[in-house]
Formats: sequence, C-alpha cells, structure tokens
Amino acid sequence: AASDLGDAINAGRTLAPNVHLVGMSWGGLLALAAAADGLTGRLASLTLLTPALYSKPIGLAFVIKVASGLLLRRPRVIELPVVPEDFTKIPEKLTFVRNDLLRAKVATPGFLWETMLLQQRVRRMSPARAPKHLTVALSDIDTLIDNGKTAALAERLGGRVRHFPGTRHSLALEDPQGVAAMLHEHVGLET
Repeated sequence: AASDLGDAINAGRTLAPNVHLVGMSWGGLLALAAAADGLTGRLASLTLLTPALYSKPIGLAFVIKVASGLLLRRPRVIELPVVPEDFTKIPEKLTFVRNDLLRAKVATPGFLWETMLLQQRVRRMSPARAPKHLTVALSDIDTLIDNGKTAALAERLGGRVRHFPGTRHSLALEDPQGVAAMLHEHVGLET
C-alpha cells in the first residue's frame, strides 16, 4: 500500500511539482509509512490528522481474536472496537457517520496484523527520513489513538504538533475551519 502511494505521488509530480500530502487516521499511518520508505524527498509537506500511529489499548480479547484469525483462519473478519461517537459528538455529523456506508466496521485479521507492522515501522523511523515539513494534528478527546505517544513521535521526527481543543477523532468533521486554516498555513510553507 505504501509503495502504491509512492507511485501515485510520482505520477502526480508530473502535473504538480510540489506534492502536499494529507492523511487522516489510518491514512495518516499509511502516509508516514510511505515517507519512511523514501518518499520524503518528493513531498513538499506531510500533514497527519489524528494518525493511527499508536492505538489506545484494545484489550486481550481483541488480540486473541486477531491471533486466532491469523492462525486458525477463524474468524475471517473481526468487528472493530469503535463506535460513531468516537469520531464526533456533533449531532448532524454523528448522523452522517452512522449512515456512512464506507465507515470501517470490520477488518480481516491480516489487515489488522499489517496495520501493526506499519505502526512498528513508523515508530522506528529515522528523523533523517522524515518529511521536511511535517505537521501532526491531534484532537484532545480522542478515544482511538494515544495522543501523548503520537506527539512524542512527531516531535522526535522534527515535526510540529497542533492540538484541537474540544474535538474528537474526526477533526475535519469537528473543526473544519480550524483544519482548513492549518492546512492553508502548512501548505504555504516555503519548500
């Protein structure tokens, strides 16, 4: 997946020489993994919105399900331990999340295993491979990711961390104007 993203960025550079990549949640994990694989020289900036770099503890029962799925091929899919309220508390946005046909509700054990491997890879990433302009945006009421560990990793990589008070995991739903202003500021950096 990270190499596919790299191919897309390379193809896009023929149209636009300065690529500003934004990744949210799992997409933020994928974007940073792609950078760890050597895309940093091709990115003008990388912005991660509540990236899934460190998940909050999910419990032993969930880990056993994943292990069972990998070893015994049962279960074939696992219900994800997330609810719409993890993403937003804004009533009209909550209705949108609840009715979103593309919202991930289940995943295969293989996908969850690969996610864990991606998380391990980005956690070991060298600051020398980090994008020149890295910004990590965090919600302060995030029930899905560990903000402290995520901020520490961003700072170790030379990135800056922006906190969005009073928001949940889906920053773009919770504070679209604040996210837009941050993106405008970040993309406006000289490269």
